[in-house]
Amino acid sequence: LWAGTHFIQLFIFLFQGEPFLDSHYFLYHEDESHSRRRKRAAVERLDAHPAVEWLAEQRPRRRTKRDYIHNDEQVVEGEGHAPSKRSSVPQRRAVSGRTDSSIRRRQIHSEPREIPHLPFPDPLYQDQWYLVGRAVGNYDMNVREAWLLGYAGRNVSVSILDDGIQRRMRTGLLVLFSISCIYSIEHDSVCNDEDDCPEPTHTVIRLAKRDDELARRLAAEHGMKVRGEPFLDSHYFLYHEDESHSRRRKRAAVERLDAHPAVEWLAEQRPRRRTKRDYIHNDEQVVEGEGHAPSKRSSVPQRRAVSGRTDSSIRRRQIHSEPREIPHLPFPDPLYQDQWYLVGRAVGNYDMNVREAWLLGYAGRNVSVSILDDGIQRDHPDLITNYDPLASTDINDHDDDPTPQNNGDNKHGTRCAGEVAAIAGNNHCGVGVAFKAKIGGVRMLDGAVSDSVEAASLSLNQHHIDIYSASWGPEDDGKTFDGPGPLAREAFYRGIKNGRNGKGNIFVWASGNGGSRRVRYSRQDSCSADGYTTSVYTLSISSATYDNHRPWYLEECPSSIATTYSSANINQPAIVTVDVPAGCTKMHTGTSASAPLAAGIIALALEANPDLTWRDMQHIVLRTANPTPLLGNPGWSQNGVGRMISNKFGYGLMDGGALVKLAKTWRTVPEQHICTYEYKLAAPNPRPINGRFQMNFTLDVNGCESGTPVLYLEHVQVHATVRYSKRGDLKLTLFSPSNTRSVLLPPRPQDFNTNGFHKWPFLSVQQWGEDPRGTWILMVESVTNNPTATGTFHDWTLLLYGTADPAQPGDRIHPPTPVPSQSVLGRIHQLTSQKFPKRPTAFSRTRQFPIPGAATAPHRSPFLRPTASRVHSSRPLFNTSGQWVFSTRANQWVWVNNQRHRQHKRVRRF
Repeated sequence: LWAGTHFIQLFIFLFQGEPFLDSHYFLYHEDESHSRRRKRAAVERLDAHPAVEWLAEQRPRRRTKRDYIHNDEQVVEGEGHAPSKRSSVPQRRAVSGRTDSSIRRRQIHSEPREIPHLPFPDPLYQDQWYLVGRAVGNYDMNVREAWLLGYAGRNVSVSILDDGIQRRMRTGLLVLFSISCIYSIEHDSVCNDEDDCPEPTHTVIRLAKRDDELARRLAAEHGMKVRGEPFLDSHYFLYHEDESHSRRRKRAAVERLDAHPAVEWLAEQRPRRRTKRDYIHNDEQVVEGEGHAPSKRSSVPQRRAVSGRTDSSIRRRQIHSEPREIPHLPFPDPLYQDQWYLVGRAVGNYDMNVREAWLLGYAGRNVSVSILDDGIQRDHPDLITNYDPLASTDINDHDDDPTPQNNGDNKHGTRCAGEVAAIAGNNHCGVGVAFKAKIGGVRMLDGAVSDSVEAASLSLNQHHIDIYSASWGPEDDGKTFDGPGPLAREAFYRGIKNGRNGKGNIFVWASGNGGSRRVRYSRQDSCSADGYTTSVYTLSISSATYDNHRPWYLEECPSSIATTYSSANINQPAIVTVDVPAGCTKMHTGTSASAPLAAGIIALALEANPDLTWRDMQHIVLRTANPTPLLGNPGWSQNGVGRMISNKFGYGLMDGGALVKLAKTWRTVPEQHICTYEYKLAAPNPRPINGRFQMNFTLDVNGCESGTPVLYLEHVQVHATVRYSKRGDLKLTLFSPSNTRSVLLPPRPQDFNTNGFHKWPFLSVQQWGEDPRGTWILMVESVTNNPTATGTFHDWTLLLYGTADPAQPGDRIHPPTPVPSQSVLGRIHQLTSQKFPKRPTAFSRTRQFPIPGAATAPHRSPFLRPTASRVHSSRPLFNTSGQWVFSTRANQWVWVNNQRHRQHKRVRRF
């Protein structure tokens, strides 16, 4: 072979490839630029060589792949069948002559067979109709029977003669495409046909630590370039330097990069379907029989009596939720009075009680909110002075300017930003809920949205940004299960673990717009199928209409924690906010409008108490939510601690005044524990489920008393794996030991997926505060009318998040009081051996703070009636000319102004 190669080089050829048919070789001209005559002469000389037995020049031959069908191609007339409607039984043609026994056997066996569906978890397995008996007449090629007999092609080798195959399919870190496009088993596939299988837009690598120079060098060595800033400490965006390269060449570069020892992790990033949650069809009306569409405005909403007892906290909330006599603040902004959800003009004179928080002096100062969306108009007249560049970036174009494209579609983020922090008192548009908060925006929806794009957005400047607001998510089409990928999940975790210097970032999410039940536009989606709203780390916010009813688009799930106002249809007022370019709108809609309102109210609470952790915020949001305005809707019940809960509205309407007042005195919650119980399925495993069924699976729980006990619940998660021939027919319900019933997954008629779900994390916040010890029941049922429906139940796991001790408001005011001197402590100990009394708050009007054996604090209030100049200035709305101090001489709390305080040298501020 060496000698042959040597002399072949004398004829200016290249020897390439392996020999075939024993001794046949591929030869190529070394210089393809040579003339045709010169090449021809070389071939003739080679042919005359005595060692060459046979020679033939090879020319291309026309060969076509047999998968391409013209769009206008139809079934040939007279050959095949083109029915006008889909028939359940195929047309058969009579066959003349006798039929032998083998044909008779095949005819018998070709009738619909009772062969169980094999539990393959591959996302597109059930779409292989030719294997699973879903051709017309329930035919297939009877392959499953061969599989059930134990045959799967072992020790048989098959070669595909074609345009090549992707020789390395990797699992885990790299998700590659071959015949079909497959995503994580936890989520639905986002590509259902060849057109839906997008090519990777970029690659993400993780290094052992942040090293920008190493990342750039690795990228250059593999024909790539680094774009943008690293995220999650040491993750980098890499793009192919020449996008015109073939897919194979790009793939080879990625594989070489993945093999580099400096690369800890690598994943190609493909676009994911994410929709903004503000789009409402103009012709859509309130769903009949669900919600309320009054012909006239009524002054008082209809209310329905709620059975069961109501504890004292709920009674207090009902009293406080009656129309309040709060003066209208003199904001001159032209659309302020149109903000019915702020000025008590919802039906029944309800609102979200934000004005009380304003009158207490809170407007979101020193709080930073970032809107994760399609960008914000940073120079908008109603945003410019509150714009925060440290809470802003452009992930799509890898720069620092979040300004959206001016194409008419990218106004969503700017509208959401105006709800949070529109400037008050500038005679433009309306007023933001937290009109003194800093507002930023991340432009990440105006392009391909991948897992890395979401992670980079969620992890932006986590020590500076307090609140992230997101009004988008997977498609609300009633048939999708989808959620954050591994990078986004890591960003969530780092945010709550390290963000805000360890107190945790607060992630506010819109619950979704896919709940329509109308025949014409029915989706009947549930936010339980949205992995963002079912995350422990997010606050899922629902919507209520102007007349305090369920919007027609609202999705229901037990993970919704609270509600803010939004719109229902064109006959009712919507949300007022800013618009691009430099304009205003009164037509902001959907749950997209609800999440930013919640983010603004939370910003008020963070100003009142910056020490609140991410878990503290969830506690006080649900404790102060007001169910009373929404009790006219069906579906309310009481949980085991007496709070009203609803799959539509969570714990009720957010109350800004109550939220800031509770935030001021809130004691940090105890350490969170996680208690896990796994259901052990007895034989048969997995358990077959057929037709219409109902099965109960029970777990006995002791609250992990022997380890890290959970005796006071917060979140409850159920990870379940179920396969069923139509996933949308399944219904999952969880019963706690306190008999709190939570519908984890309602039926979804539009969901025809046959894969079911694999360890999907269903979340409920409805058992908050309950004692988890006792028997938990998971009810799995089907509402199908198809008796031949089949499936299997595999497993379920119960995760209980909570604490060993109760969370409750404390008696200290944040930030913690400095430790007084020993002499003062000694004097106090002489006066009383009891607990040191609470200091009156700066906003106390009538509350007294008794000290045993001493006089009480006077009723004096530092509260001043706000004037226009005070409201629109940067000064607080309350009097700061003095403070409450404890006088050891008088043995009581006294009000001391600043000048007087300088003269009382014995008095210390605690």
